[in-house]
Amino acid sequence: MPEPDPSLISKTSSTQEVESVQSSTSDTPSQPVGPKKRFPKWLKVAVKLAIGGVVLWAVGQQILMTWDRWQAKTADFGLNITLLVTSGIFYIFGLMAFGIYYARVVQMVAPLISTFTCLKAYILSHPAKYVPGKGMVVVIRVALLTKAGARPTAAILTALYETLSMMAIGGLLGSALLFIPPSHPIGALLSLALGLAFLATVLPFTFGRAVRILKKGLHSIEPGDLPTPTIPDIRALLLWGVLGWLLWGVSQVLVVTALDPHQSVSVSHWPRVMGAMMLGTVGGFALPILPGGIGLREWIIDELTGGLLGPDLAIASALGLRFVWVVAELVAAAVIALVPTPPEPGQKTQESPQV
Repeated sequence: MPEPDPSLISKTSSTQEVESVQSSTSDTPSQPVGPKKRFPKWLKVAVKLAIGGVVLWAVGQQILMTWDRWQAKTADFGLNITLLVTSGIFYIFGLMAFGIYYARVVQMVAPLISTFTCLKAYILSHPAKYVPGKGMVVVIRVALLTKAGARPTAAILTALYETLSMMAIGGLLGSALLFIPPSHPIGALLSLALGLAFLATVLPFTFGRAVRILKKGLHSIEPGDLPTPTIPDIRALLLWGVLGWLLWGVSQVLVVTALDPHQSVSVSHWPRVMGAMMLGTVGGFALPILPGGIGLREWIIDELTGGLLGPDLAIASALGLRFVWVVAELVAAAVIALVPTPPEPGQKTQESPQV
């Protein structure tokens, strides 16, 4: 009996191996190629309405609490509506300065996003700080910036960097003002400590290290998502940050003057009144469980200005400032929400269908 040809055996075995590989490949379900599934429009609308409802509820609660405290703890004061409106205008100007500040931070990682888009995201997110935990602010900013073309992680990190660096400027500036006679040394030192603490969180080493720790849980963080300011960026941030805090300080002085129009606060008292507002705002942010720093900011302003203004006017001005700022935030958000956002330069490229 003749022996089989070895070459035929090798060809047959190789053919069987190829057929087995092909059969195993054919048994594996093929992955559909195409665009990712998107959420239905009704779900997006429902989420937006839910977020808006929560924000409006939180703002309404803020107004009611402020009004109740006003009636319970204030004496009879004069009330200059014109000065209160002017105070609200100065606060909105401060919001705009901080909105441009925020834009400079965002443009470090997403230079194609316009300043107006960042300003709109900043102002629309501001009333959300009255939701406990302050996390809703980040949610709104991320939603608006990702729609404009930013990466979600970049939007989160820029919101974090902007807030921490802004509070650092406020604490340090408040400390400088509280050291001016008639000074308040304890308040000045506390403001200095808070300012330095917030500053330490945004230094390149500390902020970058924190991001590396977060990357263990958020694997989508890319090196370009981390804000890295240059010297011109730092100068611009200092300019807009100091301007924003000073505008808010003038807003506080105008509230005090509006409640006591016959005995206006002395110009020499302005630094202490403004510094008290800055320390109160920074201190209120340091406790995230307090929506908008409610209670703590008023207590700090009362403690630091009571010796100058009297206890009644001090607490009245703190509560009046809260009311003016909440109303101003709602007005600013309503106005800017009606202004259409122009398309971003890189948006068309990102939204074009892939071939």
